[in-house]
Amino acid sequence: LLVRHEHSVEEAESVEQALENNLNQFDLIISDLRLPGEPGTNLIEAAGNTPVLIMTSYASLRSAVDAMRLGAVDYIPKPFDHDEMLLAVDRVLKEGRLNRGNRALRRDLERSFPVRNMV
Repeated sequence: LLVRHEHSVEEAESVEQALENNLNQFDLIISDLRLPGEPGTNLIEAAGNTPVLIMTSYASLRSAVDAMRLGAVDYIPKPFDHDEMLLAVDRVLKEGRLNRGNRALRRDLERSFPVRNMV
């Protein structure tokens, strides 16, 4: 689905396999809640600033709340509507671009107008 909509995709079958990558190189991580070995939510902390979207066939209010408290950017139950998934992915990627642009502008402002000895 994502490849058909011109997104680059790399796959991992477990958290352990995913951690073999530098997770900061990705714009978004999409993980199933239930993976072999350990839950996909374990990727949230390991991902640092990379947003993690959790999806699952075993959706419950409890698992959704837990995932969001851990820092997931979204939680999508399976089977999911393709449009819903694409909208969620596009929203997260757009937010990431805006955040990166905002950080770059702040750095430029701080360089151009350094603040010293402010009370």
